[in-house]
Amino acid sequence: MGGGQTNSHKKNEKYVFHILTENLTQTTQEKFQALAKSLDNTYPCEILIYPISDKEFQNCPKLHGTYTTYLRLKSASILPKNITKCLYLDVDLFALSDLRDIFAIALGDNLLAAVGDFNTNKSLSPILSTQPYNFNPNAEYFNAGVMLLNLQQWRKEQLETKIFQFLSTYQVQYHDQDTINAVAKNRILKLNPKWNLGFLYQFALENGLNINFNGGDVYLPYTLECFKEAMQSPVILHYHGNRIAKPWESVYTKIDPQMNGYLPLTHTNYQKWWAIAQNTPIFNKELMQLQQDLKESALQDYTKSLNDALKMRDTFFTQKIQALEMALQNLIKP
Repeated sequence: MGGGQTNSHKKNEKYVFHILTENLTQTTQEKFQALAKSLDNTYPCEILIYPISDKEFQNCPKLHGTYTTYLRLKSASILPKNITKCLYLDVDLFALSDLRDIFAIALGDNLLAAVGDFNTNKSLSPILSTQPYNFNPNAEYFNAGVMLLNLQQWRKEQLETKIFQFLSTYQVQYHDQDTINAVAKNRILKLNPKWNLGFLYQFALENGLNINFNGGDVYLPYTLECFKEAMQSPVILHYHGNRIAKPWESVYTKIDPQMNGYLPLTHTNYQKWWAIAQNTPIFNKELMQLQQDLKESALQDYTKSLNDALKMRDTFFTQKIQALEMALQNLIKP
């Protein structure tokens, strides 16, 4: 998480990264401090680490077996009070350009700024409420992976308390993202998609797959022209979702017959990410070892992934055949 204030004199600025964590080892924390010292030789940099006990989230549903996704919700109360604005960043992001310009965006009394995601008309079942929470299908819905947070306004309106009250009242589907969209609705400033360009959408457009823009039952709240322009000069690329492998995962573990037949799904920015990884101080050796491990396991991963995909295909056709046989039997019954 990067936090900072707007400053027109960029030469006097420095990057300050605030890491909220529930399980960062002492060894890794020391590596981050060594990384900060190394980066400081090129550009002023500071890395601050805030351990948070996961006991604070025991009443929240886990995501991928942990409570990590909820840590961002504590930003206003954990970060120093003199920080009035911060940029929250998911860990599966790739910054392709200077991030400092985003701090010049005026938030006004908005609680945050974010990039629009596919809208939703889902309903959240009640836990303590007598009624479900229904999202407006015509309202814009936002991705919580990149958020410019108005911490001053969060503190003033006690938004953190309202957020956790919502989490205890309804069964959320997309965890903190559903919660933020529900609690901060009508107070979210929409950012240009270049600030959080979903690589799944970029992959779809590059491969001629259909995406619904700016209207319909399920749509992204941008025009196709706006999205294509963002693809030409993205600031942040977001490796979201689980349909396509992230750069640090094996591409051979992801096969989607509907999107790319039975071939591995790859992305144009994989090599860029690995080039940066190779030149990252302190962590580069272990990152290069990860790359080597992925290469060595490629054939085994592909075999398993292809086998799983073929099993799913066989199951699908078996069910269709059984349904057809049953329908025919009903027709010929005397």
